[in-house]
Amino acid sequence: MTTSLSLEKGHRLSLEKGLEEVTLGLGWVPRQNVSGPAIDPDASAFALRRDGKVRNDEWVIYYNQTTSPDGDSVNPASIEAAGDDRGGGDELAALADVDDSEQIHVRLQQVPLFVERIAFVVTIHHAAQRHHNFGLLRNCYIRVFDTNTGDELGRYDLQEDFDTADAVVFGVLVRTRSRDDDPGSWHFEAVGERLDVSKYDAGLGGFFQMYGVI
Repeated sequence: MTTSLSLEKGHRLSLEKGLEEVTLGLGWVPRQNVSGPAIDPDASAFALRRDGKVRNDEWVIYYNQTTSPDGDSVNPASIEAAGDDRGGGDELAALADVDDSEQIHVRLQQVPLFVERIAFVVTIHHAAQRHHNFGLLRNCYIRVFDTNTGDELGRYDLQEDFDTADAVVFGVLVRTRSRDDDPGSWHFEAVGERLDVSKYDAGLGGFFQMYGVI
């Protein structure tokens, strides 16, 4: 059994070279006694090149596009979302017997060489129309575990005050290598940064701008 490392903002977790697949589990709990429509957070992954941009919109994994484009009938996609929990944090746990609100699987050995980083973000659906933000959530976290064994490798509990935010980068997987044709090794970095709405639109659309989709 591997001991899980408790991460703080900016901390890095090195992943064993040769590790086949990790799952990023993201979680949150809606605060009680909140009137109006249920809050609907969504986890997304952006597969980024060295310049910090996606190659194209096929490399955004989110509720409308749950797999990266590199899968086929023989090999599964290198990045795959487990599905969209629209119940605010409980549906995936109930269906899959897990605690996470949403999960994204990354098959590290299959990620194309042009991908240098994979950013994991959470946005709140229809936040402006419903007057929702992260202040309506508690116990937000992201954790990394070995998909094959289930062993948790590290966990980052977000402690920052995101009360007015509706879009936050939870963490990022980063590839380290000495040359472009080397698959290298990976580490996870705890980020915990809100989207800069002075530069970009709010919500998921802002991340589409930030990461070069539009």
